[in-house]
Amino acid sequence: MMELFKKVIIRECWTLWNYIKFRLIFISIVLFLLLGVLFVNSENGTLLDIVYGMLQVPADGGNPLTSNINWLTIQLLPIFLVGTYVYEDLFQSGPFILLRIRSRRLLWFSKVFILAVITLLYYLLIFVFVEIMGFFFHVSTWSESQIIYIELSDHLLGLTVSFLVGTFTLLMLQAILSIMFTPMLGIILVVILCVVNLYFNTFFFPGHISDVLAYSIMDGELQFMLGFTFHLLLTTVLILLGSHYYKKVDLLYRK
Repeated sequence: MMELFKKVIIRECWTLWNYIKFRLIFISIVLFLLLGVLFVNSENGTLLDIVYGMLQVPADGGNPLTSNINWLTIQLLPIFLVGTYVYEDLFQSGPFILLRIRSRRLLWFSKVFILAVITLLYYLLIFVFVEIMGFFFHVSTWSESQIIYIELSDHLLGLTVSFLVGTFTLLMLQAILSIMFTPMLGIILVVILCVVNLYFNTFFFPGHISDVLAYSIMDGELQFMLGFTFHLLLTTVLILLGSHYYKKVDLLYRK
């Protein structure tokens, strides 16, 4: 079983690469432009200032959409990267793949695995880009900044966990909506959720955990833990729901 799953994952990685390779170029350009602006505007700052700058916490009570445009961009890029991949592979290529592996559940969990990998690699890519841009701008330290966001320096683990969990949850939600309804509906609803999260400080909105440093952590650990627990439960439900749905759906007549 493990050998079969390994072969499925290898096939998954190759297929995904062919799907995202040109999208990845676009995303890399956007990230470089975003980071370039942050580096130019960061005077005597550290690399942590650049990372925190992506949050754009509105201190003046301005429009959350314009004040958090960097955070919103970071959240939407992986949605664009995945796009309609899960739907297309499960319903267009799925019937042919199932002739060999004979397990819909295995095929579905390979998608769950690859979405988790995409989430990890996406934020690793951001980290690498920050390091590269830091080299060109002669900023190499990750030490605590003495200029801005000093109160966030104790929450680096929370930052990492919140973005990983929030992005993975949104990708899973997008995948479920895509296979149960339409890929476009999945993308549109997830984009709307990201925008709504900018206006409402509510932990049970999917993806809100990713904005935890702009809202929840500064309000206390309780709201962060509630949001974290909710997202873990929601992701578990989405995974099980997707497995059950894909196991029952008629692939021959699915439009």
